[in-house]
Amino acid sequence: MNGHPRDEARCDIMAGRPTLAPDLDELARRVNALLDVKQATRFWNGIEQRIMRSQAYVAWLRQPETYLQDVDPDTTKIIRQRLSADYQGAVAEARRRGWEAE
Repeated sequence: MNGHPRDEARCDIMAGRPTLAPDLDELARRVNALLDVKQATRFWNGIEQRIMRSQAYVAWLRQPETYLQDVDPDTTKIIRQRLSADYQGAVAEARRRGWEAE
């Protein structure tokens, strides 16, 4: 949006601001690097929707230096599972396209 913390999870993660959890932020960047624009849009929208459904969403918004895992570990666990699946799918798709991916 306008570059302020918590405007958009994608912007925060790509800027290196605390968002989900240290390892999840890195994993989200890795997934993003393997996606085309349309896939990336769906990917980031899915993360945003999960964050907004968090019981601690408002508290998290008010603490821009706090990871979501610190205020809502349950939602973070769900996001972790989804990100792991997204990463595996993105790696498989990248390999089908002939890319080297880990």
